[in-house]
Amino acid sequence: MSNRASVTSLRAHKLARVGPAAQNGDINWSQDDDPLHKILLLGTRCSFAPGQTLFEEGEDLRCFYKIIYGGVRLTRTTSTGKRQIIRFAAGDCFLGLEKGPKHASTAEAICATEVIRCNRSDIQFAGDAYPGLHASLLSIACAELAEMQDHLAMLVGKSARARVAQLLLRVFRPTRVGDGLRIKIPASRLDIADYLGLTVETVCRELGTLKRRAIIGIPNRHEILLRDIQALQAISAGDAD
Repeated sequence: MSNRASVTSLRAHKLARVGPAAQNGDINWSQDDDPLHKILLLGTRCSFAPGQTLFEEGEDLRCFYKIIYGGVRLTRTTSTGKRQIIRFAAGDCFLGLEKGPKHASTAEAICATEVIRCNRSDIQFAGDAYPGLHASLLSIACAELAEMQDHLAMLVGKSARARVAQLLLRVFRPTRVGDGLRIKIPASRLDIADYLGLTVETVCRELGTLKRRAIIGIPNRHEILLRDIQALQAISAGDAD
């Protein structure tokens, strides 16, 4: 057997073992044909308290993460030293898959968060054994790029109310409740304002306006009911005020 064949066989064997994440029940075994899922089987379950850092901007890229539950804010430092939130990530999102030797942002938990942490070297090991892995990674990268482009377009050309509407529609994953949708927002109003490029006062005012119009409901600071999706969509698109 050639050296290359031996290495490939060992890599495939490594991916066939079951890691702590799978033993803890964090992996859906029905997805076992997904090559990226194979790597997650090798991962370790990690818990982060609010404010704890998963990784920092400029650190070496050694691991990537899949969020099981909770929420994470990704920030970058501007040339003037100001922190800018560039993304919120919640359940099922991946972190740390960016290209390059260093992390391009800092990731901090914004509530109790659990992730599966995997070594990036496992991606290299999986390349030969699972050719479909590259397509999975490309799909994730394209989705993240589209999200960042939407965020940039929002900051450049949308009103404060349209920005808040877009946040409610696109950033946090909703669950259906009766005739409407409910979203859980682990981020503070200050974090939301930073992400939207607004002041805290403006964010609170716009949420209050949407509530008075019965477009949304606000049971508490970390939960919002989307009562009129069409109205939110029109405001987000700039077709209504």
